[in-house]
Amino acid sequence: MAPVLVLLAPIAGALFANVVPQTAVPLGFWRGLAVQCALVAAPLAATWSGPVRWRDLPLMRTGARRSFTLGIAYSLVYLFLLFAAQDMGFRVSHFDLARRALGLPAVLALYVPLWGFLEALWMSYVYAYLDLALLRRPHPSWPGLALGGAWFGALHAAVQVLAYHVPWARAWPDVAIGVLFCITQSITKWSRNAWGAALFWTVSNF
Repeated sequence: MAPVLVLLAPIAGALFANVVPQTAVPLGFWRGLAVQCALVAAPLAATWSGPVRWRDLPLMRTGARRSFTLGIAYSLVYLFLLFAAQDMGFRVSHFDLARRALGLPAVLALYVPLWGFLEALWMSYVYAYLDLALLRRPHPSWPGLALGGAWFGALHAAVQVLAYHVPWARAWPDVAIGVLFCITQSITKWSRNAWGAALFWTVSNF
């Protein structure tokens, strides 16, 4: 039961996000915050119940140096692409809108632990569960990575509909966001350590 709750945590968070009134500014940030808070199901499940425990999440010293090196390299590439996109006039993110409305210190205090580490921890749990319990393969594996990306993409599209009321016709292309799961967790696959993935995911949310 615990893994199911973890896998569906973003859906529960998206439904709960509707308690945030339409007048909240910026609305996307506050509803996104409700979604992120639901991801606490992952560390709770790893602590108390289920087939995936903390020992199965590769958050240890072994491989940490290689993992952080990959995380830094991925982050530098992301930042280069981010600045290039801004120069081309692409729309701003929820982070930028929230920073302007609430101030940088307050937004960082929420983004780093919730959009950064907590979501990265949730992704690590999902990846480990798919490998160890569903596919019954050694973790981390490429099939688990691909399946995790597909699940993450499907959830992302569903959250757009449930939390932000985006029509399905406009939301379904968001399944491509699953590629970001694969890119992020490829750090875990290559290094057999999840710290670098957590670093990159935190940076990529800005």
